[in-house]
Amino acid sequence: QDLKKTSNIITIPTVVHVVYNTSTQNISDAQVQSQIDVLNEDFRRMNADTTNTPDEFKGVAADTEIEFCLALRDPDGGFTTGITRTSTTVTSFNTNDNVKFDVSGGKDAWNTEQYLNIWVCKLGSGLLGYGEFPSGSTSNTWGLGIVYDSVGRAGMVSSPYNKGRTAGHEVGHCFDLYHIWGDDGGSCAGSDGVSDTPNQADATSGCFSFPKTDACSPNAPGIMYMNYMDYSYDACLNIFTYGQKARMLAILNGVKSSLKTSPGCIPPNALDASVAIEIPLDTACGISSFSPEVTLTNFGSDTLISVTINYQIDNESYSTYSWSGSLPLLSSEMVTLPSVPASEGTHSFTTYVSNPNGSSDGYALNDSAQSNFT
Repeated sequence: QDLKKTSNIITIPTVVHVVYNTSTQNISDAQVQSQIDVLNEDFRRMNADTTNTPDEFKGVAADTEIEFCLALRDPDGGFTTGITRTSTTVTSFNTNDNVKFDVSGGKDAWNTEQYLNIWVCKLGSGLLGYGEFPSGSTSNTWGLGIVYDSVGRAGMVSSPYNKGRTAGHEVGHCFDLYHIWGDDGGSCAGSDGVSDTPNQADATSGCFSFPKTDACSPNAPGIMYMNYMDYSYDACLNIFTYGQKARMLAILNGVKSSLKTSPGCIPPNALDASVAIEIPLDTACGISSFSPEVTLTNFGSDTLISVTINYQIDNESYSTYSWSGSLPLLSSEMVTLPSVPASEGTHSFTTYVSNPNGSSDGYALNDSAQSNFT
């Protein structure tokens, strides 16, 4: 995989839970949207301050090809703005995750296998935010907490953490990024597990002039204090590296791969059938035909009772298969199509669905799939 550019953008459905004790803490929709904008700019390296990345580090500066959307579909399949609001009697939260549960004055997570949850609240002890690292098991607390006045770059934001970079740092933790200094107390023995970030003695604070050296990187170009996984002020942060991108993609293609197939960014429609290819994969030599298998999923609010599955090998004419059954919202069924011929060699298989319940599909972007096979 070419980590520099694959054009395989991963979009993460995101829900922001605003938990407020005062009206000031009940930040606006616009402030929340500004945070999503910052995440998209920073993770795609479209932020205006890429020009501040030193030339010595620009060669490892990465477009992570990760984007974020405020969810358009809630876990029940209904419409949402991607923002929830909860009034609480709790005056301040901390890292004990109370903000993540209704019973402790917070807000229960949406399915963490389908959404990135961001909790916005008043945090105590000067804490800006905290993120939970991914694990191999489902966690109903996975996501990040962030203090209300460090969200985004508009509205109720406080300098010097007023450009939305706190959330990017904590999302990094959620996607398995460690602090750039390796949390080793200045010993230079620790590591963030990334080869293209210089060894660093400890966290930085404030802003520096380049180059900045320390005991672990005593010679120029020194430390990467402008990396999002450091503690520099927001105005000084402007880079993720290829190595950090690789760590994040390993999580999103591994234990958090369910985020890639979540319908959270798809607006709900009454009729919305989707198809995905299961077979063909590469097949054994010597066969002259095979039976394609596809997964049919209903993303529409109406129960799917009929749909036409169209399919073709290479540029041959399309064949059709009339499916009927009963698929409620967000349910799936494996469908085996009639056998098709295929000679030895490399081919393409294309399929699309049409006429759900005898009508028009409300969302066309998930109607088709195509794969090559040998």
